[in-house]
Amino acid sequence: MNELAKARLRGVEARAILDYQKSSYKLSADEANFEAFNFFKNNGIEVYFDSV
Repeated sequence: MNELAKARLRGVEARAILDYQKSSYKLSADEANFEAFNFFKNNGIEVYFDSV
């Protein structure tokens, strides 16, 4: 993630698509992805959750 943020500072167009699971057994993965989502947004990187 840090490397994408550094690349963005150099002017590289970067975007991320994160997995989103609706089942409760994947809760810890979802929490990590929400943290990643906030990191990317705060660093000017386009970020989305998948819709599947």
